[in-house]
Amino acid sequence: MAGVAGFADLGSQIEYVKQSLGMGDPTKGTYKEGNGWDGKYELYCVKCNVEINKPFIDEKDPKRIKRCPKCKETNELWSREERRKQLQQHIDELEQEEITMKARKKKFKKFRKKFPLKKQFEDLELGDLDDEKGGLNYKEHEMWTTKVDLDEYLDNEYYVPRSMKEVTDRAWNLHAKYASCKKQMDIAIQEKQRGNDALKQQNYKK
Repeated sequence: MAGVAGFADLGSQIEYVKQSLGMGDPTKGTYKEGNGWDGKYELYCVKCNVEINKPFIDEKDPKRIKRCPKCKETNELWSREERRKQLQQHIDELEQEEITMKARKKKFKKFRKKFPLKKQFEDLELGDLDDEKGGLNYKEHEMWTTKVDLDEYLDNEYYVPRSMKEVTDRAWNLHAKYASCKKQMDIAIQEKQRGNDALKQQNYKK
């Protein structure tokens, strides 16, 4: 037990004894949790979200296949380049979503300038327009519907590099705008359904 005296704390001594007796965890220190963007590692497990420095290899496996030290699976392992490419794709898709939103906003603003809502009400003899009371206070970006899962960007800490503030800020900004868009769209769908129900009942005054 002479070697044990060299360890400063009891936990290290216990771990040393376990390893000496073949009882220690052979995977300890072979991986760490992370999103795979900045770390230096050999492989990345997308199931466990861990950066692997030393893959697990079953001594009984004649093919010596590299596995995740945590889940012991091999089909979820990605190289560092593949993982960074996946993260970059998520970043690019979010940026493209912002570009689309701004384009839709510009297009709708141009349309509304050419065809003012007040004039459309007058042409259709719908009476006076009151944006605030009538619930028609649309914002330009509300003609945009997102193609990406914005909740994934905010809730899944491994979906994009959280260290990149501009990415997380963009996700929060788009999420807030889409929440407003979705709320207005839900109101529009409800009103449309009310109109359809009224037509079926031949209630043209409702």
